[in-house]
Amino acid sequence: MPARGGKAFISLVAGIAVVSAIPVLTLLVAPCGFPLSLVAGITAIVLGRQARKEPGASETSLKQARAGMICGWIGLGLNTLFMLVKLAMFVLLILLPALALFNNVDIRQLLPRQ
Repeated sequence: MPARGGKAFISLVAGIAVVSAIPVLTLLVAPCGFPLSLVAGITAIVLGRQARKEPGASETSLKQARAGMICGWIGLGLNTLFMLVKLAMFVLLILLPALALFNNVDIRQLLPRQ
């Protein structure tokens, strides 16, 4: 008899990883953190969905699969939000001053009036 609940457990582990450890990587090291979070989040969601559809799945594995899917969705949302904030900071802090410097434009003209 094959072991049941392997996909559910992996979904739970990937979901917890995407919620807890990977946002730190996304904030600190964007080139590897964001793709890693995408892979872990999608893995948690897909394996959780597959585990829930397995015939004869135990109650524990169904709960693990559901928790993995929820953590996967939350982690994907948080990491996407972190990357959008990081992109906005990059544009505001690096690109706008560089464009203003190269075009001889006062940076205060690019910012909204208060």
